[in-house]
Amino acid sequence: MAPRHVEGEITLGLMMRPLKGVIEREIEAGLRNTWRIREVGRRLIQRLLI
Repeated sequence: MAPRHVEGEITLGLMMRPLKGVIEREIEAGLRNTWRIREVGRRLIQRLLI
């Protein structure tokens, strides 16, 4: 039988898996939004220069 702290770490690891996915999706969404903001800014500057 595994020691208690090992069982706890395994349980915590399984609980953290969905959270890890949520965090990764939030980071990816943030990076996409940053890129989108840059793209909008670039287009705006291009229109102002024309």
